[in-house]
Amino acid sequence: MKFKILKIYLYCLAALPSLSLAHPGHDHQSPWAGLIHLAWIAPLIIALAVIVFKMKKSSKQ
Repeated sequence: MKFKILKIYLYCLAALPSLSLAHPGHDHQSPWAGLIHLAWIAPLIIALAVIVFKMKKSSKQ
């Protein structure tokens, strides 16, 4: 059951970038663009890693 919920969550997370819209001044040519996008998505990656770690740890016990 937990794996199914995680799988659905990952599918939704993968679809998120295709659903988001950027403002007209959104510049991907800037040298800072990669860092800014990383700073935005880093908390999501960390939260997902914590969730997966906790699920694996609880399944071992």
